[in-house]
Parts: sequence; structure tokens; C-alpha cells
Amino acid sequence: MKFCRYIDPTTRAPRYGIIDGAEIYPLEAENIFAVELDRTPLTDTVNASDVMLMSPVSPSKIVCVGRNYREHAAELGNPMPDEPLLFLKPPSAVVGTGADIELPAASSRIEHEGELGVVIGRKARRIADADEPLAYVLGYTCVNDVTA
Repeated sequence: MKFCRYIDPTTRAPRYGIIDGAEIYPLEAENIFAVELDRTPLTDTVNASDVMLMSPVSPSKIVCVGRNYREHAAELGNPMPDEPLLFLKPPSAVVGTGADIELPAASSRIEHEGELGVVIGRKARRIADADEPLAYVLGYTCVNDVTA
């Protein structure tokens, strides 16, 4: 199942939906975490080409992992870290499909990478069981990581 967030062509307000090919089934939910699929009729549709797709979620924070594979560490001339190298990006760094990416005028070096985004669906802290972390994952999304 593929969730999406889009601008409703009638109300011009953000809305969640389930995208299936060229169609979007609108969902009645204030946020993606409040969707109750067993209580949501999937009858109306919107043509995906008639809407502007937004980022699938509006995150409160973006936690990134740097140098998380050997080839990339080698490209940077860095050793592979013993522990995950975490850093944050602001929520304002997220834009929707087809939106402009604003680059600082002073930037002379722009880097881009395809990344896998993991959307966490509920709060988690100090998870002890190695099998339990996936229970906190709501879903996955493709990310175009641009650093200037």
C-alpha cells in the first residue's frame, strides 16, 4: 500500500490518500498516523495527474546516518565509523514531488544522493530486543538527499 499527501484540487488543502497507479483514494485523516483503514471506505478517487504531490509526511525531525556504507566512506576518504554517525536536517528541508530545491547562492559544491527514507510511526527509545525495531516503522520512501 502506498500512502501519499497531496493538495486537494477543490479545497487547496493538504490531504492524505492511497495512491494506486494513476488514481488516489482520498483518506479522511488529520495526519497519516490517524488513518484507520478498516473504517475508511475507498470509493472516491482523484486522478493523480490532477494534483500536486507533497512529501508523504511532514516530519518533526529528520535523523540521518552518515557514511553508512563502505564505498561512500571511501569516496570521502574516510574510514568506516565504528558506530553510526548521526546528524539532523531541519523539517523545512523536505519538499514535495516536482518542487524546486532552493540552493544557497554561495554554494559552489552541490552533492546529491538517492537515499532510503524510513518513516517512524510511533515514539521509540532504547529498544532492547533486536527484532522489535521494525514494529516502529510506518513505512519507507525514496529520498533525494541534496547537500549544498
